Formats: sequence, C-alpha cells, structure tokens
Amino acid sequence: MLTSVPEVSLWIVVAVFLALVGLRFGHKVLPVCELQENINFISSTTGIIGTLLSIVLGFVISSAADEYKSLEACVDSEASSIGEIFRLSRALPEANALAIQKICIDYCELVSKEEWPLMREGKLSDGLTRTYLRLNDEIIGLSAETNNSSNIQSELLSSLREVGDDRRARSVAITSKWIRQLMPMLWLCSIVMMFNTYLYVEGKPTRMQNVLVAFAAIVLGANFGVLNMLSRPFNVHGGLTPEQFEVNCADMKKFLNVGTIMHKN
Repeated sequence: MLTSVPEVSLWIVVAVFLALVGLRFGHKVLPVCELQENINFISSTTGIIGTLLSIVLGFVISSAADEYKSLEACVDSEASSIGEIFRLSRALPEANALAIQKICIDYCELVSKEEWPLMREGKLSDGLTRTYLRLNDEIIGLSAETNNSSNIQSELLSSLREVGDDRRARSVAITSKWIRQLMPMLWLCSIVMMFNTYLYVEGKPTRMQNVLVAFAAIVLGANFGVLNMLSRPFNVHGGLTPEQFEVNCADMKKFLNVGTIMHKN
C-alpha cells in the first residue's frame, strides 16, 4: 500500500501552521460578547459540521483507496499476463516462440524505461503501443494446424487481451481527475470547520486551545496528504512502480535462449 511519511508530514506541518496562524488572528476580530451569548449554538454547529466533514472525507478516501488497490492489481495482472505469454510461447515452433518472446522483452523494457516516466506527466508511450500491436500481429498470424496449436493460440490471445485491458486501466488512471475536482469543496468545508473552532476562543488563546486546534489540523492535514497521494499513484514516493516488469524482463532475458518445447521434441 502507498505510504510516504515525508509528504504526509509536510501536509500536517502546513495544516497546523495555517490553523494556529488563523487562531491568532481570529480571536482579535471576533466579538467576545456575541460568542458568549451563542456558545451553545456554536457548539452544536461545530459538531454537525465536523461530523459531516468526517463522513465526506472518509467516503472520498475509501473510494480513492479502493481505486488505488484496483489499479495495483491491474499492474500486477499486466506483468503476469506478459509473463504468461512468454511461457506459453515455448509450446510454439522455435522461430515463432523466439519472435514472441523478444517482443515480450521489448514490452517490459518499454513499460519500465519509457512509459512509466511518461505516466508521471499524464502520457502513454507510442512505442509501447506499437510493440503491443506487433505482439498482437505475431500471435494472430500463427498457423494453428493442430488442436494443440489452436489451444495455445487461444490462450495467448486471452493473455494478450488481459494485457490490453490492464494497460487501458492505467491510461484511465492517469487522466482521472475526480479527486482533484473534489479538493476545493473539501478545502472549503475544512476551512469552515476550523473557523468554527475559533469561535470558542473568547480572548487570547490558551495553551489547551492551541493544542486542540493543532490536533484538528493534524487530522485534516493527514487526510489531505493521503488523498493527494492516492490521486497521483504513479508519481509519488511509495506509489506504484514498474518493478514487476523489471523482474520479468530480467527473467525473460535469462531464459530466452533455453529453447522451446517444440525444439526439444
């Protein structure tokens, strides 16, 4: 699961700083007499706003976490499917097997070295798309003369379809903006809630009031920090990496020239 202590810590520090600065300025401009007269109403309003904000934040973070886990599973599935194509190709004649295996190696190298850096900019690799089409053409062009070769081709096409679907999931993820579109609304709600906490201060903030406001800011900062990371799964420390493809590539190169089942027979 995605974790990045430095980034979340930065959000917390900024949130606490802004909250305490707001508290300092807030008690100077708020009318003390009116605060004393409406303290019960202020208390109930703060409770309502805090509850609603916690529900909304919890729902958004839960949805973002589910989306992240689904994307993580897609990356694993894509790497596994490419590995499956490499293994299944060993049942083909040597020339066809080596052609498909070399394309699988090219695919893994392009994912880790070219497409992953591009995804941090919201782009996909044209070179990887061409490689996928080469692999597609190579598998479709196989001559299925026996039931065994026909079954192998069918399995290869199924794995190839999985690769395409999983890559499409990555392309959707890098263009998804629903979390960023919700951020302004969440910020506004958080500001309103923090402002309500200032209404309890009837004079110079006490040490306990500073601590309680800081605690509220820590919770909000941590939530926004995690939410910000979940919205950028490919370009944050601790996010998704192409490690599976790199391992695949190393293993494929190691066993490329071992031969094929057809060749051994």
